[in-house]
Amino acid sequence: MNSNEKERGIICDLCSKGTLWGICDEYIRSCAPKPTDTKQKNCSRFPNLAGLCRYLGTGLDDLRMLKESFPSDYDRLLAIFEDEALNFEISGTILSSYMKKRLLFCSDDEQKNQKQVPRVSFCFEHDIYADGE
Repeated sequence: MNSNEKERGIICDLCSKGTLWGICDEYIRSCAPKPTDTKQKNCSRFPNLAGLCRYLGTGLDDLRMLKESFPSDYDRLLAIFEDEALNFEISGTILSSYMKKRLLFCSDDEQKNQKQVPRVSFCFEHDIYADGE
């Protein structure tokens, strides 16, 4: 890895090379259940931003660098993983926790620049008895 890659981060480097979206698709496919896993109940993984960072061998700071260097690509990446979260069969409790953390992560820098931090409330209507199924 050269010094430029260290300064911008792995995700920015992949974005500038045009390979980020293919790797993102690979990661999402790697989370899908394998045909041999049909007997197991939890045979798929929930594709998420932290998981992508783990897959790439990096951390969440790389996402912040992407936001600074490639804001439209950062926005696209967030949209991809929001779509994955909303279409993944997951309990409402876990989904609300993920979305809350995702939205807070996205607005950290904006909140630091404001004197009054806006409050965000989440309400996911779901069958409380269906959680964990």
